[in-house]
Amino acid sequence: MMRTGLLFSMTALSAAVCMLATGCNDENKKEEPKTPVITLTAGTAELNALSFNISASDATALAWICIEEGEETPSAAEVLETGTQADPLSETEITVSDLKSATDYKIVASAANGDIVIPEPEVLELSTVSDLFADVTSTATQVWYYGYQEATDNDLILLQMCNAGLDELTGMPYGEGQLLRFYLYTEKTSVDNTVLAPGTYVMSVDQQYGTFTYDADNSVFAMSTAEGWMQAPYESGTVTVEYADGTYSIVAEMVLADGESSKVRGRYEGSLEIVDMTDGYHHFDTDMDEVMTGLSGGIYPGDGVLNDYTMTFYNCPLDADGFIIGAGYLFNTELFFTAGEEDYTGTYKPNNDWMSGYVNYTYLPGDVMNMYGMYMPYGTYLSEYDDSGNLIRIGLVVDGEINVTRADGNVTMSAVLTTDKGHEISVSYNGPENVTDMTGGTSAAINVRTMQQDNPDRVPPVSGWQPLR
Repeated sequence: MMRTGLLFSMTALSAAVCMLATGCNDENKKEEPKTPVITLTAGTAELNALSFNISASDATALAWICIEEGEETPSAAEVLETGTQADPLSETEITVSDLKSATDYKIVASAANGDIVIPEPEVLELSTVSDLFADVTSTATQVWYYGYQEATDNDLILLQMCNAGLDELTGMPYGEGQLLRFYLYTEKTSVDNTVLAPGTYVMSVDQQYGTFTYDADNSVFAMSTAEGWMQAPYESGTVTVEYADGTYSIVAEMVLADGESSKVRGRYEGSLEIVDMTDGYHHFDTDMDEVMTGLSGGIYPGDGVLNDYTMTFYNCPLDADGFIIGAGYLFNTELFFTAGEEDYTGTYKPNNDWMSGYVNYTYLPGDVMNMYGMYMPYGTYLSEYDDSGNLIRIGLVVDGEINVTRADGNVTMSAVLTTDKGHEISVSYNGPENVTDMTGGTSAAINVRTMQQDNPDRVPPVSGWQPLR
C-alpha cells in the first residue's frame, strides 16, 4: 500500500509539472501578424473622371495611385511611400478627376500590417468614357521621307496611321476603316539613317512651316463610307512622337474641321520602316523584264557633232494627247550618235561623264530632275504606271548595253541594264520605227506627269467631307 501511494504521488507530480510547463508555453507563444488583403472594385466612369471602392483586411496602412495604361507599375513599397493614403479600417469610395477622356488607367493599391508589406500591389484597370468620333489603333503605318525642303529649311516626312489597308506605292487606303495622314516638318535627318524626330508637332499657321509643325493644307483624316473614302481637314490638334531603343510611340489627338469639331485619335507603337522618297519616287526593288509594244521618239540636235535620239518605248495605253491613261510600263533612253547619219544601228553604253561632253554610241544614264519642286525622271529609266496613269515606280539605269537595229521602217531594241539600286532591267521592242526628226524643232512625244515634292499638291483645305485624294 505504501508503494502504491508513492507511485500515485509521483505520477500526479509529473502531470502537474507537465501542465505547468504547457501553461507557460501557451502563455509565452505570440500570434504571427497576417499579410493584408486589398479589395478594389470599379465604380462609375465619366469623360474625365473615374470612381472606385477600396478596402483592406489586416492592414494598418493603405495607399493608392492612378496611372495611365502603359506606364510602369510601381512596387508595393513605392505606392505606400508616394501614393494617396486611404482609411485601412473601412471601405472608401474614391473619385479621381482631371483625367483624359477615352483613356485606359490603372488603380494601383498597396497595404501594410506593421512591418509586413504585401509582396505585389493590387491593380484595377479602368477606362474613362470616350468622346471620340474615331479611335484608330494603327495596323498599317507608312512613313515616307521626302528629304530636305529648301523653302522651309526643314525635312519633310509623310506619316500615315490606318486601321485598314494602305497601298505601298500610292499610299491610298483600301478596305474599311479610318486613316490619319500628316505631312510633318521635322529636324534634319539623313537618307542613310532616317529618324522621325521625337517631339510634339503642332498645326502650321498661314503656311509657316517651322520645325515640329504639320501641314494644315494636306494633313487630313479619312474614313471609308458607302460613297468611298472621304476626307476632312483638321481644325487643330497635336502629334506626339516618342522614340527609344528603336521603338516609336506616336499619339495624334486631333479635332476635325467637319462642322462639328469632332475629335479623333490615332495611336501606333513599334518600329518604323521609313521609305526613301527624296527624289519623289518609289524605286523598283526587284529585277524587271518588260516587252514594249509601242515607240514614240525624236531625233534632236546635240552638240553639232552628235545627235540626241530620245527613244520612248511603252506597253501602256495613251490618250490622243500622249498622256498615259492606264497601267503599264515606259522605257525611255537618250542615245547619242553621229549627226547626219540616218542609220543609228549599234550598241550603246552608258556615258557617266556626259556633263563633260557627249560620246558616240553612248546613252545618258537615268536621274531625277528637280524643276521648282516638280520632280521628273530623265535619261535612261524604266517607269511603272497604275490604272489611272499615275507614275508609281521608277528604275534609274546606270549600267548595261542597249542594242538597236534599224531596217525597213522597223526598229529592234534589246537591253539588259542595271539600276542605281542594283536591280536588273531587261527590256525589248520589235516594231514600227515611229521616229520624228526634230533637229529643227521641238518634240511632242509621250507626256509624263511630274511629281511635286515640296509640300505635294498644296490645296487650301475645305471644311467638311470631300473625296479622299
